[in-house]
Amino acid sequence: MGQRWIPFTALATVLLAWAASPSFVAAGIIWDSGVLRAQSNVYNVFQPGSSVSDNPPDVIMTGPTASHSTSALIIAGASASAQTDITIGQSLHINAGSNFFYLVGSSSASASVSGTASFTATTTEYAQVTFSASTVRGSGRVTLKDPTDTTIATFSSSTFTPSPPNPLTFQLKPGLYTVQWNWGTQPFVGTGGQSGLQFHLSPGVPEPASLALLTLPAMLLVRRSRAA
Repeated sequence: MGQRWIPFTALATVLLAWAASPSFVAAGIIWDSGVLRAQSNVYNVFQPGSSVSDNPPDVIMTGPTASHSTSALIIAGASASAQTDITIGQSLHINAGSNFFYLVGSSSASASVSGTASFTATTTEYAQVTFSASTVRGSGRVTLKDPTDTTIATFSSSTFTPSPPNPLTFQLKPGLYTVQWNWGTQPFVGTGGQSGLQFHLSPGVPEPASLALLTLPAMLLVRRSRAA
């Protein structure tokens, strides 16, 4: 009776190729629901009673793409505005930002936007999250929660040191996920500016450590016996 060994290097190659090709695009993520909010305020001390606020009704998402905005302006030239939009397709992308300016130092303005959206993962996939934000007169965060309502990650512009690290690669298991975000300017007097955040969840590949675990079975040599 003889025995033939199948080299494990070939099996490792196959496993690596499989791990590096997640079926995220094929399975995708399915939009479920969402709500967007916006508010802005302007004030001028030189004009008693000259304060303007804009608090439009929430936008209830009726599809995988939605946007919301707010704007306030007073006669002296002080203004505040903000906008947020979200797209949930094969990937999930959020933009949130605000801009404002004043012509006199006695004016102040602030604006904020926020949102909550949920999506369903149809199968186990690897995903990657990236977060970027401008800290110029603005602050905010994005929080991602899994089907058990446990926070996977929180990205904050105030610390600028996201935890876990940014970008974050993780396993997206089947189920309903929730993403919450908010962005707002800080009340300022004088000249203004603009700021915002971007959050993007897209198909990813396992971390090197995960790849190593996936290839471990290949180290067990497969033996096939046959009659001599």
